[in-house]
Amino acid sequence: GNPKRTTARPSAEQLLESFKDITLTIIQDGVHVRRYLTSLSSLQQRVLDLLGLSPSLYSNLIFDSS
Repeated sequence: GNPKRTTARPSAEQLLESFKDITLTIIQDGVHVRRYLTSLSSLQQRVLDLLGLSPSLYSNLIFDSS
């Protein structure tokens, strides 16, 4: 409950809260599709690192998966 207190075992809610400001914007105008993704903050990068996840997992969201 205290935002200034650190913990070695954050809850899932706390982890997800750190990613609440992420935005993926997809703009399609005819045949062109452009994607814009909010940059990761240092906290978000740290969370991914502690979870053993590569930042490329996040950055790959802007690439066309079709």
